[in-house]
Amino acid sequence: MQRLRARTSGNAEGLLAAARGFGEIEAPFWAAVARLEHAELTGDDTSRAEALATFEQLRARPWIDRAAARVHAESVA
Repeated sequence: MQRLRARTSGNAEGLLAAARGFGEIEAPFWAAVARLEHAELTGDDTSRAEALATFEQLRARPWIDRAAARVHAESVA
């Protein structure tokens, strides 16, 4: 619920708090989703890289593509 509220209100700190909460309950996929949403909101490359690494470990292809999209767009520009 915290992630959804933070996402809909554009609360970057709330997204990081949600990621930490998901980490505490050992839900790595949802922690990575919250970190990616934080990165998309703020442009934070560290959050994006952490999310991408988790998605790669989980072999979550659509999420890998989403997390890597900005990296590829920047290298083309």
